[in-house]
Order: sequence, then C-alpha cells, then structure tokens
Amino acid sequence: MAGSYLELPELPAIPGCEAVGVVEAVGSGVTRFTPGVRVVTVTAFDQNDYGVCATHALVPARAVVPRPAHLTPVQGAALWMPCLTAYGALAGDGHLRPGDHVLLTAAASGVRLAAIRTARRLGALPIATTRTPAKTATLLDAGAAHVIVTGQDGEQDLPARVLDLTDGHGVRTVLDPVAGPGVRALERTVAPGGRLVLYGRLDLRETPIPARTPSPPDQPVLQHARRHP
Repeated sequence: MAGSYLELPELPAIPGCEAVGVVEAVGSGVTRFTPGVRVVTVTAFDQNDYGVCATHALVPARAVVPRPAHLTPVQGAALWMPCLTAYGALAGDGHLRPGDHVLLTAAASGVRLAAIRTARRLGALPIATTRTPAKTATLLDAGAAHVIVTGQDGEQDLPARVLDLTDGHGVRTVLDPVAGPGVRALERTVAPGGRLVLYGRLDLRETPIPARTPSPPDQPVLQHARRHP
C-alpha cells in the first residue's frame, strides 16, 4: 500500500492474493466447486482486480483449488506463492537441466526452500547462500548440495567459492531476491549461456543491470522473474 511493490495499488484497494477459506457461493457456470468446499487461492490474478485481505473475498474460479486435507489453513495459504515462483523461474521453460548447478541467494525463505526442492526434482544441484551458519543445517536438510555462509556483510568471496564448488564452470542459473550492488558479484558466478534471475529487491540501493550493456552471446542473461496471471 506504500507504493514500493512492483504492482502499484489502485486506491481504494484491497491487497493480497494468498487466502484460504470455505466457498459460500459460486457464480453462474461454475461447476467445479459448491458451497461448503474448503479451498485456497492460487496467485493467478491481479490484486487490483481481486483482493483477499478481508473476511470475504470474490475471486475467479480459475484461481481456486481444493485445500489438501493434510494441510492446515496457514500451510494451504502459504503454499502456492513460493512454489509457483520457484517453478516458474527454474522449470518454466526447461532452461535448468539435470546436473546443472543453481545458486540460490538468501536461501532460508519460503521461495528459496521451494527452489531447493524444485531444483532437486529437476536433477540439478542447488547451492544455497545464507548470512549466518545457524541456517546451514536447515538448508542441507531441505536438499541443498552445498551451503555458503557469506556473513552479515557478504564479505566472503562468493564468486570464488561458487567456481570452486562447480569445478570452475559456474552455475546455470542464479535465483536472487536481493538485487542491489551485489548483482555484480552474482554475475561472476554464472556460466556461459546461464541466467541471473532477479525476483525481488530486498536491497533498495541501485541495482546494476549487466544486460543493459552489450555483451557477447556467451555472457549471462539477466532476467526479471515476474508472475503473470
């Protein structure tokens, strides 16, 4: 609502796209659901068209799925955003291949944990970064092949460490929610023909965009990952 998100609100606005609840009514022509069914929303609509941070929400039927019985309401609401973000960035067009390395920065969040599992399902090898060693065990248990502890200020030489772990080849894909000046270091970890995907901006400082300047065909391609309805 402050106007800092990638999608500006059209005031007055109801924010939010992740919700769980019980169907109270369905529109004409809707046959997949009936009143009383427990459902969750999938992030497949514009928040300016349908907001869910309220006691009742109107959403398109195409953006609703049954809530799995083994998931709590909180788990159900929190499932789709991180999983779809990870899947779209890593598996959407088949760029990441079995045996490839993928670098996941700030890896102890929901999206990055989903990305670890997605990379593993694709046969790729996830390299996770974290600022504190306390999160190392969690990331390894989640499936990370390697964990790099960068420190609070990212002082460890990340490119050198990544190249060491990949036998000098670099990674096929970097998935980064931080942005900022650190993008320059991430660029140096990408293998020829690889991708650097930014999907957030935790660091509000200016982000240098490698793809803004001409580069040879074998240089990494910078992408901005964004969900599309």
